Amino acid sequence: MQPSQVERLYSLFGHRVYSRCFYLMKEDQAAMDVTQDTFLALVDRFRTWSAAIQAGLSPLSTFPDDRRAKAWLLTVATHKCFNELRRRRYWKSVPAEDAEAPLSSHPFPFIQDRMLVKELLAPLKPEKASLIIGYFMEGMTHEEVAQENDVSVPTVRRAVADFLERARIRSGERSTP
Repeated sequence: MQPSQVERLYSLFGHRVYSRCFYLMKEDQAAMDVTQDTFLALVDRFRTWSAAIQAGLSPLSTFPDDRRAKAWLLTVATHKCFNELRRRRYWKSVPAEDAEAPLSSHPFPFIQDRMLVKELLAPLKPEKASLIIGYFMEGMTHEEVAQENDVSVPTVRRAVADFLERARIRSGERSTP
């Protein structure tokens, strides 16, 4: 991969990757570090693919389009953020009184609700967590989430419905059939 290709993808999606990282990490420097790690992973991925091509194998040498590159970058960024948060034992080390003040437009305005969401997101695969974060936390529509993550709208709807059901069960509020 040429440096110009990385620069192009960074100029197209760097802000979006940083935004996702900042939302998850809640720290500017940590978000910048994870964003950088994500683009380094992109360079490593292309280096691996180039070596395989030279060896006569036929993996994809580039993403077929920018949409798939964006989905890959966001998935990797989400995965890296969750790994860093697990490494720090973030979920247990931040007292509730240190959480940011609830915003009236926030989908989960109470600290307890946000803590439950973080607890429910922790075991999810990064691909699925990315859908949930896009829909609930970033306020995107099903269609926008599907397009950004390169999945179908029904996949997003199922992920959201599953997440809500797990939240209802976890909070003790069983859904009715």
